[in-house]
Amino acid sequence: MPQGTFDIGVDRGSAELVLAWERWHHQFVQTLYYRWTRRMGPIGGVGSGTAVITVTREHQITAELIDREGSPYVSRAFIDAINSLTGNPGLTFPNKSQRQSVTFTHKGWRSHTGPSGYDWHRNDFEKVRTEY
Repeated sequence: MPQGTFDIGVDRGSAELVLAWERWHHQFVQTLYYRWTRRMGPIGGVGSGTAVITVTREHQITAELIDREGSPYVSRAFIDAINSLTGNPGLTFPNKSQRQSVTFTHKGWRSHTGPSGYDWHRNDFEKVRTEY
């Protein structure tokens, strides 16, 4: 390599882009949490649900409950809220994404004695490489 030049690890003639999905995941779970709590109402019970969620590029969702605690009403409302997002245009993948689907685990919980909340997927990066 000639002196005064450097190689950043990308092949010449290509462009590599890393898409951060964090904002997409955060918006997804915020919307889900809102729909979930609306379904439960003020006396919806105490508990939690954890689901494996797959979202396709065509805005279709499949969800499988893999763990629950407390009231079955809470976990049922959780799955119903996830499924209610099917077809939502807000599920559009980040610009330039080449993924056909994304799968992640999500947990939501509801408590009368402490804060209710949700956990969301972080550090999801997609490398997109294009030749030019």
